[in-house]
Amino acid sequence: MEQSIRFCTAPDGIRIAYATVGEGYPLVVCQGWISHLELDWAAEHSRRFWEALGERHLVVRYDRRGTGLSDRKVEDYSLEAQVGDLAAVITALGRPKIALLGFSAGGPIILAYAHQNPEVVSHLILYATYARGRYLAISDLAKALMHLIDADWGGLGSLAQADIYIPGASTEVRKAFAEYQQQSADKEAALGQSAAFARFDTKHLLKEIHTPALVMHKRGDRPVPFELGRRLARDLPNSRFMPLEGDVHVLTLGSAKVVIDAITEFLAGGSVGEPVPTRATSAAGIITRREKDVLRLVAAGRSNRQIAEELSISINTADRHVSNILAKIGASNRAEAASFAVRTGIA
Repeated sequence: MEQSIRFCTAPDGIRIAYATVGEGYPLVVCQGWISHLELDWAAEHSRRFWEALGERHLVVRYDRRGTGLSDRKVEDYSLEAQVGDLAAVITALGRPKIALLGFSAGGPIILAYAHQNPEVVSHLILYATYARGRYLAISDLAKALMHLIDADWGGLGSLAQADIYIPGASTEVRKAFAEYQQQSADKEAALGQSAAFARFDTKHLLKEIHTPALVMHKRGDRPVPFELGRRLARDLPNSRFMPLEGDVHVLTLGSAKVVIDAITEFLAGGSVGEPVPTRATSAAGIITRREKDVLRLVAAGRSNRQIAEELSISINTADRHVSNILAKIGASNRAEAASFAVRTGIA
């Protein structure tokens, strides 16, 4: 197989590069934060993945604005703008119905599009993704990565991404992955996309999206914790959840065959995955050990100043921990956080 690359124009005039391969019912893919259609096709693991799906489907991938072969000079990375990019690609295809696959930062984009265009989307496949980006933005890891990208995108910034996305990889693989990222986007685009997906928020839309959905997530995923995937599946009315083993975040690496088989079966009408519990039973994977200590004290009725004194931390640190906890568990106030602590066995 060979991919065919074309271009279309987003509503704001940005040129978007998209590639097609295979035949059959169309599966449109919204990739992660940065990509490069030509480099992806040159990488054996990536090409094999898309070729396998292309045996039964017309697979359509595109480079996000500011990255790859799409226009690089971009100022607007908002969710609305990126939904417009996806819409432009789908319009260019000229097909009345399509399936959507979104992974990592691509998830909120396909969710927003499906909410706006339910008559167009037949299936949703969501891999290692989330509904609300603020859960990722508040983490110390995310903040550190943003600083590294800003300070040294051509070195430590992209290498650090490799360590997180493909943990345990060899030095050669890490360097290759870092070079791929550097060629796919410059520092400004990397920062622009990172800042944008931290603001993505589709959680309020989920209950209105009734498209059949398959949510897949690895238990050891570091960039997007497993609990966020489980929550996403829980909040989509017509979804099933497929937990995966491993810690590699990249879609085309790790459990590639399992993922390909699941996608193929799901699009063929098969029952893939499992029903989703309606309520979380554990905060593991999203609440850190220190945050659990803080949450116990919140549940005990302690003020932030009292928490700081009992844990021998500064009041600013206590304030930050409480703010992070509320955001991570989706609580509006301390009472809801206390209820969560009791319900999940933390307190």
